[in-house]
Amino acid sequence: GKGAVLPPQDLSVLIPLAGGRCPGALLLFDINNYHGTLGRLNNVLERAKIACFLAEESNRSLLLTGEYDGVDVSELIDFDALRGGVRCAWAGRETNMEMAALADRLAPQLVADSESMRRAPPDTHVRVTHTTLVDWYRPLGQDFDARFFGSLRLAGQGTRAQVEDYVGEVLGGSDAYAAVHLRHMEGECEERARKYSQHFEEDDGYFIRMCWLEYDYVRTLVPTGKLFVLSDRQDAKVEATYEGRSDVYRYDEHVACGDEVHCSLIDMEVAVLSKEFVGNPMSTFSKNIAMMRWYRRGKPSILFDVTE
Repeated sequence: GKGAVLPPQDLSVLIPLAGGRCPGALLLFDINNYHGTLGRLNNVLERAKIACFLAEESNRSLLLTGEYDGVDVSELIDFDALRGGVRCAWAGRETNMEMAALADRLAPQLVADSESMRRAPPDTHVRVTHTTLVDWYRPLGQDFDARFFGSLRLAGQGTRAQVEDYVGEVLGGSDAYAAVHLRHMEGECEERARKYSQHFEEDDGYFIRMCWLEYDYVRTLVPTGKLFVLSDRQDAKVEATYEGRSDVYRYDEHVACGDEVHCSLIDMEVAVLSKEFVGNPMSTFSKNIAMMRWYRRGKPSILFDVTE
């Protein structure tokens, strides 16, 4: 189905609108409900992904509302592109009615966990919190991933036009550059890598090496072409290995991208379009880039040490 931005008027219009085209029962989720904080852009994307999965699995129309750093969620995720992932999704910012009032009116009882979600009658509206989504945080299946990431388009036409101009005019086209994501994870990357390796029963070295993606090491993985860098800028030592190099590009150093949200959207899309991508397997940002590259473009990514 085709997504629609919610009208600012009385949101009861959703009920007749859903009839005949989408499931009549709603699954309501406000992205702002995250223990009082939003987290980074990718946290919002992760929650939206699981909300889409829950809506599809429970045969409900998804109502995803809220703002991220003052930006309407409908500007972050292009629901028109999610034709296969969710049959019907609305996203938007309420002006005359708060989300809490809408939820209290349509679905007064909060769904606290996946078990209560399963018990909810199929024809009732339900609302979920971040806690509910965490309870569902597990592999969602290759079929869902293929439909969600294969059709996912971040942001609107204006942002995508910025990306296309930058890739074509500055980087020389998708085949002319590789992308690397530097993620230090507030100094916890090595600890997370050890836990990650235990989960996959692999040697620590496969993953720990990706915590320190210095320029020389990355060039052993992608030896030629321009190098586009996305970074949390938390590790000064790693950052220093990229400084002053004519083959290294960062979007915000060449073009003013405005606020942090749009900079992140642009960085992500430029990485998706790159010929090769090197990322950190502990980072959901890296993994979601890899998923979009594979399901949208059939392009693999490097998320562990392949030099040995």
